[in-house]
Amino acid sequence: MWKQYIPLFLAGTVAGISVPYFFGTISRWGKPKVNDNKKKKEEEKPQNENVDPRFDFPRPTYNYTGEYKLVLGVRMDIEHSLPDMASLIGDMAIKSVVNAMQFKKDDVLQWLHFGQAKITTKVPDAAKMAELIQKCKDANVPFAVIEKDGQSVIIGIGPGPIEPITKVSGDLKLI
Repeated sequence: MWKQYIPLFLAGTVAGISVPYFFGTISRWGKPKVNDNKKKKEEEKPQNENVDPRFDFPRPTYNYTGEYKLVLGVRMDIEHSLPDMASLIGDMAIKSVVNAMQFKKDDVLQWLHFGQAKITTKVPDAAKMAELIQKCKDANVPFAVIEKDGQSVIIGIGPGPIEPITKVSGDLKLI
């Protein structure tokens, strides 16, 4: 009498073993094995032979230590067309980062790898621009200025930690 249940028992056992194995194998399809990841990471290391060492940004090995930002201030008393203003802002962002790399490289690396916050503000006139430059010098904050026709047109403050930059540029209004 028990002989009639042997095929059912064997079928259930085979199904019970093979179904989890089969679905476990399918769920791992496309996922690399641990050893494959290590090999791929070694192969993907970029070759920085042709990169200028001033612009070779290593990944920081330290933890995130705070918020960082770059403030760009455009003078509003000088007439700018929209494309001209966009060009000035882009140029100033690059010039500020290059300048800050020579001034405070660790702050720039933090800014590069943790968000790259950029804030564009209005500077009402030349007197306020001169005041910002003096505040940056007093607070030891990196800054860069683009001049056009002998006038300071745009200032880049930072990139660096939020606290000192906000003390310098906190009263400026956003564009």
